[in-house]
Amino acid sequence: MDSILPVPKGFEVQENSQGMVIRYAWYKPVAWFFIVFLAFWFGFIIFWFSLPTPWFFKAFALIHVAVGVGLAWYTLCLFKNKTEIIISPQTFAYRHTPIPFPTYKDAQHQRGDIEQVFVRQTIVKTKNGTNIAYQLHKIASEATKTTKMLSFESYDKAFFLKRKIEKIMRIEPRSIEGEYKPQ
Repeated sequence: MDSILPVPKGFEVQENSQGMVIRYAWYKPVAWFFIVFLAFWFGFIIFWFSLPTPWFFKAFALIHVAVGVGLAWYTLCLFKNKTEIIISPQTFAYRHTPIPFPTYKDAQHQRGDIEQVFVRQTIVKTKNGTNIAYQLHKIASEATKTTKMLSFESYDKAFFLKRKIEKIMRIEPRSIEGEYKPQ
């Protein structure tokens, strides 16, 4: 079954005798919207600071400057960053480069710490709609506690990675309570 598993769109896969390296870019088309939005955002902030207003009004605007800087940082990451996933029989590691981002942490998991991997679907409903993510989790060998490793916007990407980890690290697939299985 594994040999016919298609490589998901956006994944660049390199296999070698030691394992596999998977790379994917963070780019999403919404980055272009952020560029336009940020132009207006910072334009308004510059206008706000040019007004002859008391200092406490300008101090309040510093919150908006911080939000703008954070969004600009994220937008830059969308254009420049890639995630690199390395799977070998002994190690599963991932890193996000070249620009660090606080919610994306690099990690390395040893084979002895991984008893099982599975995909869990998370649904978050907001006033603007519903966000669905597919998270790759591991069950550690010494406990039944699960740990989220990576999150993807499509099930195909998370499932592909799950299968490759199982194959390369020689983990026998088994059904896990809470695991997402599409209809």
